[in-house]
Amino acid sequence: MKRNYWMMMLCLLAGGIAGCSDDDNGPSWKELFDKEQALIREFMKDKSPKDSVVFDVEYKKKKFQDVAYVFNYSTDNSKKKPKDGQFILVNYTDRALNKVILDDTRLSTVGGEKIEYPKYPTGGPVYEQVISDEEVYSRFFKYFSEGTSGSIILSSLLSASSTYLYREYKVEKIIEGSLLDYEYELMDEFLKAKGFDRKNSIEVPSKMLNDTVTRIVKFEEISSASILPTDSVTVHCNGYILDEFSDNFNEDKLRAVLKMDEEKKETWKVSDLIEGLKVGLTEMNVGEKAYILIPSGRAYGKGILNYYYQYVMPPYATLVYEIEIFNRKPNAK
Repeated sequence: MKRNYWMMMLCLLAGGIAGCSDDDNGPSWKELFDKEQALIREFMKDKSPKDSVVFDVEYKKKKFQDVAYVFNYSTDNSKKKPKDGQFILVNYTDRALNKVILDDTRLSTVGGEKIEYPKYPTGGPVYEQVISDEEVYSRFFKYFSEGTSGSIILSSLLSASSTYLYREYKVEKIIEGSLLDYEYELMDEFLKAKGFDRKNSIEVPSKMLNDTVTRIVKFEEISSASILPTDSVTVHCNGYILDEFSDNFNEDKLRAVLKMDEEKKETWKVSDLIEGLKVGLTEMNVGEKAYILIPSGRAYGKGILNYYYQYVMPPYATLVYEIEIFNRKPNAK
């Protein structure tokens, strides 16, 4: 692996679990690291089947080895396994070695134990890309077949955290072909589930990225004032993440990214919105209601992190907005 990556990881390790202490006031980062490795080896004694992966690392001209483990995975070779470059949809649970739950993509509260800052507040499954064996997590994804589970243990060095990581994965799906094609399939399935024919949708190609299309499906067309890119609009809107695990795209099951009370309205400046909403709204008229379906490339791309390093918008989210326009207000150009 690249040296600068390891230097960054080692600094995190030193700062996280050892406070970079090399003086007489406490144990050094290397002593704490060795203690952590001993705890992991003890935990792994009765785990089967198991594989270990050894990573060679160097810090302050000292070379040593970091061992990670993968176990409890399916050995059925008839099931598909991910390849380099593919995206997978995964759920996971992070635990301490004493089984205390630290994070979970499926629920923010598991077994009555509240997770204060889950990495994905909207839940999962979430996209991960299998980059290559040079990337730590990608190395382990290749053990897990589609539809199966498995576990990994990474030291704080490898997980870039303040403690070791005991993660239970489930690979929900391996995305065949391009991620964009999969997003379009999700859009088609959503429209079908809602009783709309894709042929009746308005498709707006991106001017910047000619392989992305925003789709708009109107509940009914109304002859009234059209929306301009410079306008402000008063709307009622609910927004959701599309995925195929949401019980036939029922809005009660979809992960909400925007939820307004029934009587609530908001005023938005069109030019301030994400690309997909900008072009979607300018295809609508005052009084109309529509679904606007947006691929991740015209939405939030690789996601949005907040102050607590949570993905308030998860990476590669395909979005659908159910939106009704009540009024428009021209703005000065």
